[in-house]
Parts: sequence; C-alpha cells; structure tokens
Amino acid sequence: MGGAFIFLPLGISWCQTNHPSLKSYRANLARSTTDSARAYWAINLGEAFLNYQNDSAIHYFQRSIQLAEASKSRILQRLAYLKLGREYLFYTDFLSTIDMLNKAETLGRSMPVDSIQLEIQIMKARAYRSSGQYDTGLRLCLELLNKYQYKQHHWPQQLALLHAELGIIHLHLHHFDESKQYFLEQLALSRMSRNKRSILIAFGNLGTLYGENNRFEEAEACFRQSYELAMQINPPILLGYVYLNFGELAMHRKRYKAAIAYIKRSLHYTDNYTIDRGYAYLMLATCYQENQQYLEALQQINQAIRIYHSTASLQPEQEALSLKAKLLSQLGLFKAAFAISERAHQFGDSLFGLNKEKSIAQI
Repeated sequence: MGGAFIFLPLGISWCQTNHPSLKSYRANLARSTTDSARAYWAINLGEAFLNYQNDSAIHYFQRSIQLAEASKSRILQRLAYLKLGREYLFYTDFLSTIDMLNKAETLGRSMPVDSIQLEIQIMKARAYRSSGQYDTGLRLCLELLNKYQYKQHHWPQQLALLHAELGIIHLHLHHFDESKQYFLEQLALSRMSRNKRSILIAFGNLGTLYGENNRFEEAEACFRQSYELAMQINPPILLGYVYLNFGELAMHRKRYKAAIAYIKRSLHYTDNYTIDRGYAYLMLATCYQENQQYLEALQQINQAIRIYHSTASLQPEQEALSLKAKLLSQLGLFKAAFAISERAHQFGDSLFGLNKEKSIAQI
C-alpha cells in the first residue's frame, strides 16, 4: 500500500466541511444580477457539491468558467480554472488537469504575485507525482521551495502543502530521511498557521512514513494525535482519514481483523473526496485475501471497480481490474481471469501511462 495521503486545497471555502445549504447557494446564484456574482456563487456551489456529488461539482465549476469569462474577471476565471483542474486531478484525468492549471497560470501572469500562483504550481506537481512522474514533480517542488521559502510567515498553509508534496514524493522514491525532514517542516508550518486540519494531515503523513519503516509505535502516536484533532473538528469528517491510517498500520502489523474494522469505520465517516473510497475497498480486499476470505475479497474489489468506473478514474480502475484478475486466477477461474485481464489491458490507450510521460510536461 502506498500510504493514505489526502490533499485538501486552500482558497475560497477550501478546507471547510460545514457548508451552508445547497438551497441557499442556489438562491444566491439565482438572485445575482451580474456575471461576476453568478460566477462566484457557481464556484461556491461546486465546492459544496464536493461533499455530495462530484459530477455536479464539475458542472458548476465549468459553469463558473463561462460566467467568469463573460464578466471579464480574470481573478474569477483563474480561480475557476484552478478548481476545475483540481477536480480533474481527483478523477486522475492528468492531461485535463494540466490544461486547466496552465490556463489558470497564464491568467495569473498579469497579476501581483499571490498564494494562488503557488497553489497552481503545487497542484501541477501533484499531477506529475500522481501520474508517476516523480522526478518532474520533485524538480518543480524544489524550484517552488527555492522561490517562495521566504514567504513562510505570510503563507504558512501553502508552504506546508508544498513540504507535504515533497515529503510524499520522497516517500514514493524510498528516500525516507528526506521524506521525514519535509513532513516535519510541514508540521511546523501547519502549527504556525494554527489550522487544525493542516496539523492533522501533517501528523498523518508522519505516521504513514513511520509505518512504512516498521516504526509502529511512533506511527501510532502520530495517528493518535490526528485522532484527537479530528474529534475537535465539526463535523468530524476527517475521522475517516484517521481510521484509514490506523487500518493501514494494522495491515503493516499483519493484524488483518483489526485493519478491517478500522477501514470499515473510515468508510462510515467519509465521502469520496476526503479519502479514495475505491482505495479503501482495495485495502479491505487485501485484508480478506490474507485471511483467505476470497469471496469477501472479490466483493470489495468489485466495489472499488464500480466507484472508479462511475467516476471515470481510468488508471485506478485498471489497477483494480488487474487485482481482480489475479485473485480469480488464484481461485483457479482462469477463463474469467483472462477476460478481466483483457478488459484491464483495453485501458492502455486511454490512460496517461509511462509511454506518454513526455506529453504532459509539454502541454
């Protein structure tokens, strides 16, 4: 498993879970008499729908772009492109992500330097990292750190986000000492910002690092710090993230029954934006498989496939299909395994894979 990382962006209403009612947002959108006001409320509707229905979030972000363009507001246009790019990244549509972020970046070139410009670049780095281009993501993050480090007292949350991305990249590259250094910096900056969610996530990242290094007691201590912070946030939606971390730690310790209980609790507390529910179901499948509960494992894989298919998340769906084919083969169902394997291979031309790495950097 690769670690239960989450990425909570910043900006207008970002990192908020207690949204006003959708009815109120819609009413404000309907009452607005200018394109700029309508664009603003469309953006907020998109944010609100992140906790309910991601397809609707995309719809409102796309609408906000049209309204912002009609209003000639470059500030709103940039914000709308950034949010739509973030949403495409959630669906692992890396090319569309970079396209939206490039448009946001272009609009910002004529504006004074602000934290949104840094967020756009961090999002780009995450797109590179999520698509497997760790070296590209690392180079970009180091350039940003060199450029914006002096802003740490003004933009602590944004710099914490940058250090988190550096830590995650180094962890994927198995550079554990470097990863620990960046996660500790993330924690210090998060404390400077006094944002409980940022501090919670920093402890989660540190705990994941310790778990990957079999330093289980230190990992558990970090996750308990995250748990205490999650209990102070209302509604406690980030408890799902914390329980997922506890579940992954139990898996490292080969305590699969405990892991199953934690992962099930994480699914109870979260939506599909706070954690990757498909990933959580695949974790459950691994636990059931280790317990030789193969039918239960197959059910969890199917749950993950349904989620990834409904959200058009091609790369994760391919990975889930490959896992299903492997399990069917272990059960001796070779014909079914071959059919699923062929279905997984059909994603090759649609995915942004290693053979297409250059294209995303050249957009």
